[in-house]
Amino acid sequence: LEQLLSDRITSDSEIKPLEPLIKIGNEESIFCAKGEISLITGQAKTGKTTTISFILATALIPKIESDLDTLQIKSTYCEGKKLVYIDTEQPKFQTKNLGKQVCKIIGVEKIPQNIFL
Repeated sequence: LEQLLSDRITSDSEIKPLEPLIKIGNEESIFCAKGEISLITGQAKTGKTTTISFILATALIPKIESDLDTLQIKSTYCEGKKLVYIDTEQPKFQTKNLGKQVCKIIGVEKIPQNIFL
């Protein structure tokens, strides 16, 4: 009960604002914030893997050029930090294809060393 009460939010609670890591669309649409866990779920063939590839790719680009089509997905630049991708459904072959798709978006031949697929 003490733990529950210590996390209770009241009018007097001091809560830090969200630190966005991934935005989709306009600047107000935060998909993922620092310290939070975000999931992408949905029916088969609805674009989940494509969405993930743009999330990973935009995290690897220091400055996203305006002419690069990213489906309006903008991740905070990872500055060489590790990016971890976990998929509980796809076989390794599909996961490697995701890595290839990220490479194509960012214009490199090999999967960057800081991505863990």
